Amino acid sequence: MPPATLEQILDAVRHLPESQRAKLLQEIGALPYAEEALVAAQRLRGKYRMSKQKRERMAKLLAKGNAGMQTPAEKAAADELVAEFEQKTLELARALTRTVGKRRPTGSTP
Repeated sequence: MPPATLEQILDAVRHLPESQRAKLLQEIGALPYAEEALVAAQRLRGKYRMSKQKRERMAKLLAKGNAGMQTPAEKAAADELVAEFEQKTLELARALTRTVGKRRPTGSTP
């Protein structure tokens, strides 16, 4: 099934009961702004980033693998570095979720 168009989404929202429509608008209003997430990501990135040496090694090993010239030991090393990169990326995403989280809905009190 193709994704819904903006017009289809708006039409569906218009048909929601008032209480559900108000709740939806409140939830949308509580989402963080992209700029907030970007600033937080830039601030947190260093803590979750692999060292420059590991990033360079991973790039070389992956390029060698793409060229079909990797030894089994190099493939194992590349796999290990990629797994570490993925883990750090996941940890950064979780930290961003905790840091940015959701803004308080307009009019709510802390």
